[in-house]
Amino acid sequence: MIKERKIGPALKIRAKDKGITQQALADACGVSRVAIHRFFKGATELKATDFLAVLKKLDVKLDPNVIAIYTHKPIITPHIRTI
Repeated sequence: MIKERKIGPALKIRAKDKGITQQALADACGVSRVAIHRFFKGATELKATDFLAVLKKLDVKLDPNVIAIYTHKPIITPHIRTI
């Protein structure tokens, strides 16, 4: 059986390495400190928009096509054509 891994604890390490407190991250992302704390523990997930805000504040880059899925803003790249 494969154990599910949570991204929250990994982002907690990233925040610590960057010197960003849970309160500062919460304020910057418009969520509560408790929500960030629970997310970092892996106890809960964030809404997609809040998750993207956390990634941005922690300077974690995502593929633009992944971001497009969550923001509903299509990305048209040279190798993908729409009909």
